[in-house]
Amino acid sequence: MHEVGHNIDLAHSGEGTAEYADQSGMMGYSYSQDEGPVMCFNNAKMWQLGWYSDRHFEWTGTSTSVELVGISEYTAAGSGQQIVVRIAGGLSSIQSSSDYYIGFNRKTGINSGTVEGGNQVTIQTKPAGTPSSYVTPACPLNTSARGQCKQCSVIVALWCRHETLRLI
Repeated sequence: MHEVGHNIDLAHSGEGTAEYADQSGMMGYSYSQDEGPVMCFNNAKMWQLGWYSDRHFEWTGTSTSVELVGISEYTAAGSGQQIVVRIAGGLSSIQSSSDYYIGFNRKTGINSGTVEGGNQVTIQTKPAGTPSSYVTPACPLNTSARGQCKQCSVIVALWCRHETLRLI
């Protein structure tokens, strides 16, 4: 699937300074198995491809709550439930040129073999002018504690309680 991703114009997904280290989706590591692991592309790649676009949410800087569901729950998702949230770079409230993609990496169904961040909120950044995305490891969004996500430089208060993300 990694090589198929390149054929549909997807770049690599890294972590830190490693170009192939994001194992929350297929573009971060090239597996030698023909039949696995069973996982999809990460949040940034799904947004780029337009997959599940009726369940995309673009945050514009106003206070809101978003309920995140995993991709295997797409067909059962109700009104207001989202697969991917995008925070566009350039918003004055985040003071960053990178785009941020947030999703719930549910480890079931077509994503049952995800290697990193299973059943957790995951964040990928895509720096301006680059085709690659980068996962943010151990983000505070995976706790119910209020706090700023300093590791991904999002300068807004973010909460995650189970699968509900509150952006203010």
